[in-house]
Amino acid sequence: MRKLIERLLVFFIGGPLILASIYFFPHYNFLVYHIMLISAAVIANFEIYNILSQKIHSYPPKIMSVFGSVLILLSYFAGLKFFSGKYLFDAFGIIIAFIMISEAVFSFGGTFTNSISRLASGIFMLLYPWGLSIYLSVLTVFPNANKVLLIFYLMTFASDSIAWFFGMILGKNNRGLIKASPKKSIAGFIGGYAGPVAVAFLVHKIFYKEFGGKLTELIILSVLTASAAILGDMIESILKRSADVKDSGKIILGRGGILDSLDSLLLAAPVFYVSFKFLFGGR
Repeated sequence: MRKLIERLLVFFIGGPLILASIYFFPHYNFLVYHIMLISAAVIANFEIYNILSQKIHSYPPKIMSVFGSVLILLSYFAGLKFFSGKYLFDAFGIIIAFIMISEAVFSFGGTFTNSISRLASGIFMLLYPWGLSIYLSVLTVFPNANKVLLIFYLMTFASDSIAWFFGMILGKNNRGLIKASPKKSIAGFIGGYAGPVAVAFLVHKIFYKEFGGKLTELIILSVLTASAAILGDMIESILKRSADVKDSGKIILGRGGILDSLDSLLLAAPVFYVSFKFLFGGR
């Protein structure tokens, strides 16, 4: 019961705060949003390090936090038209080169035992959470960006929250479908799609003018986003199970760590971004 109350508090307070920061504070290319994004990604970076380090010798998280923050800042300033977004790819290449060069320097001492794990974990951490977090930033470049961000977060939150609600109410006898997440139920999966589709209908009604009344496209977008959000949650569950870790952290009441809340968003963001560009154009 306590966990239920904690989760509801996060849902009714944390969720609206994020949505309000997006919708009401779009100033300077969503500066408030980007500060929140970098802060969350830094914490998630340390959480993924803690998960990986249970099994392998991992790349230093402080260094990776600096690299990742630079990538998000480059995306932010590109959104302000300070320079082209193509420099993000250059930055990725430079950071990967630095990871490899630094490993070569470490190896001069003759210790090669952990080289593979350090290199693999460094590149993995560069992609997860940082590489995927960039898509949470570049969503701000679309026309009507505050509405686009609102749609993305509503669809993703709805997938996660309605899946949890359906699973809690209707999923007692249909769990165990996915070994990586045995508490997941068929009812939960249905809810994971029903929530975003409901958001699509709501968006069609409220933002009809902005999105041209494209209900079919909104439904397709919602299904693709829901699929990615569900898979994102499952991937994090696989990582935690592999490391014998229950939660990525303890920072959020009733949820665990930041990564336990970001997991769905991280994989859903690139899928939503590409799908939205294809279905609605923009950028």
